Amino acid sequence: MPSSPIPDSSTLQGQPKRQRVAISEEQVKQIVDILGSMLIKIKNEIMDIKEKYAPTAAVNFLLRRMESSDAILTNDVYCLMTGFMTIYLVFIELLFKDLSNNSHNTKINPLEDFMQLFSENDTLFGSDNPFLWYYLYARTNTSILEDLDKQLTIHFTSLNHIDSIFSRFYTVYFLGEESNTQKKHQKDHGQYYTPHSVIRFMWDRCLLPSSSSLLRNGNIPRVFDPCLGIGSFLCEFLSRLVNACRFNLDIWNDPRRLYSILTTEIPESVYGIEIDPFAFQLCKINMLIHLFPFYQRLLELNVQLHQTSRIIQRIRLFCNDTLKLDK
Repeated sequence: MPSSPIPDSSTLQGQPKRQRVAISEEQVKQIVDILGSMLIKIKNEIMDIKEKYAPTAAVNFLLRRMESSDAILTNDVYCLMTGFMTIYLVFIELLFKDLSNNSHNTKINPLEDFMQLFSENDTLFGSDNPFLWYYLYARTNTSILEDLDKQLTIHFTSLNHIDSIFSRFYTVYFLGEESNTQKKHQKDHGQYYTPHSVIRFMWDRCLLPSSSSLLRNGNIPRVFDPCLGIGSFLCEFLSRLVNACRFNLDIWNDPRRLYSILTTEIPESVYGIEIDPFAFQLCKINMLIHLFPFYQRLLELNVQLHQTSRIIQRIRLFCNDTLKLDK
């Protein structure tokens, strides 16, 4: 681990920030409806310009994997996927600006800065993502960021509600679509959304008596999810890990340990496989979002993370069929 980015811990003082944002269930619904209305708006535009801007080889490969005899419906689902990812990434970009106190500075993009720390296999802006092209196009050729910023009236100070917002956006505006091709796609890939209450219950049983068991003996337990979906189980694990570190001041005020957790320990402890390329990309987004509090805390501790890029080891997430892997 390079020594230069990390200041001497003896110079660091203060308590961890435990900020809370008072967002009601009704406000979560309003945010999701704003995201949904923008998704409906851009979906037709994606359909119109797809042939000109989309990465043809990647898209054609993806459409073949969707295995539908109806090309029109298949393309419709692909445009929905691309639009969904675009809106969600724009929302995350605004969220990260709020968390970084740069909401009014259009020249600073904390999401892009954060992504520079990940390996080429993990960054959201990798060339293997067939759903990313419209986000990149819209960020430079449309006012999509400004339009969403004007509609969102809430200033976020934490990630507390991100899982609720994402799960509702996903279930209502993606799984809630009535496309027969999409329903077949979900059935073929065994995609059934797990309620967050069930996820919390399962982790409560695994981590008794409390989340402090995540750091028992100073080690992070290894976790494997053979059917990632959109990453809800692993994201809940990461949320609990962040909270466990926050309430352990010896860790939260120790830049060397936090640096190790973000760059090495989590990548060596978290494993997952997902067969569906779209769900896999959403899972990566969710996983990286839940690592942001460690990044943010390291910046608060004056760690110079951007002296070098790609400092975070590859996270062991793979797009594959678990049932067909060799024993």
